Amino acid sequence: ANIQFSIGSRLDNTIAPWIIVEKNGNRYGIFGLLTEETSEISNTGIDITITDHIAAARRAVTELERNGINRIIALTHIGWNEDLKLAGEVGDIDIIIGGHTHTVPESYPAVIDEDGSPTLVAQAGEYAKYLGHLSVTFDEAGVIKDWTGSEIVRLNETVAEDATCAEKLAEYRAPVEKTMATVIGNTLADLDGERTHVRSQETNLGDLITDSMLYKAGRTGAGIAMLNGGSIRASVPAGDVTLGQVMSVLPFDNYLVSFELTGEQIVAALENGVSQVEEEQGRFPQVAGLRFVWDPGASPGSRIISVKVKKAGGYEPIYLSATYTVVTNNYLYQGGDGYVMFTQGIHFINLGYTDYEVLAEYITANSPVNPGIEGRIRPK
Repeated sequence: ANIQFSIGSRLDNTIAPWIIVEKNGNRYGIFGLLTEETSEISNTGIDITITDHIAAARRAVTELERNGINRIIALTHIGWNEDLKLAGEVGDIDIIIGGHTHTVPESYPAVIDEDGSPTLVAQAGEYAKYLGHLSVTFDEAGVIKDWTGSEIVRLNETVAEDATCAEKLAEYRAPVEKTMATVIGNTLADLDGERTHVRSQETNLGDLITDSMLYKAGRTGAGIAMLNGGSIRASVPAGDVTLGQVMSVLPFDNYLVSFELTGEQIVAALENGVSQVEEEQGRFPQVAGLRFVWDPGASPGSRIISVKVKKAGGYEPIYLSATYTVVTNNYLYQGGDGYVMFTQGIHFINLGYTDYEVLAEYITANSPVNPGIEGRIRPK
């Protein structure tokens, strides 16, 4: 409901803000919402604008009620706190089923009831670890009267598999697992891709990945690599490294690009990278070819204290007016995660390699790898 498409775009008028579904003689209105962050954390393209979700929700509810609907469900991807806020600020929404923050509620569902007409708010974690089940009874006026039996179920070994589905999945899985099990190298150290770490500090896996990017981008003259920590999605234990593990680390099929930036733009990029550490945003930068010191206690936009660039004779201070060749992924080059300064880069080159391919090649060429923390990123 809060997506706007440019007039004339291929998607214009193809996605409905809401739908009406009839079940067992009752009519239900369902509308969807996306977080406004979508434009930064995904590749939306130039034809899509994400508008204020509260205002969009009010419009959707009004239109549904105008169509005689008094049972309204919101499917959202705005995060748990925003779901609770939505329930409190927009009246006549009966159920909110959300995502984005991967929340497992302490009480399932959460109940927001400020006017005698309760709104049920539910999320069910992440990666199919849980199944949320709502059992809801409405009265004739469309007011929820009972939700007894609603529960969130942990999907573990106590839940039996469906035999038919398991058999079909095994058929599909066999050739994939064979390929994924291919050993491409070895690591002597545990490679740290822990979500909270890659989004707040230097990790040895971040160092290894950005080193591999410089290794592959050597022909472009790139001396600096920058990667958003949010691109890193898994750790790898010491021992043999398989293709499947590498693809789990970098699962988005982003490809490498290089371009030139000024020192001033690079510092601005680092400021953006450390601007939302408290919220564990994926923009935190993992780097190679430079070192920087930052102040976590300073205001966002004023946290970078010093930046040094690696040269043949060691590290030297960055020159704001000088030009440097940077390698990153296409997502950041297009301004993802707030890296809008990257869109201003010049002499763009698409290297044509996906990030996981480059990492796998680098590990193969340098096995056994044994990366450690080098002091590339230091808090004050």
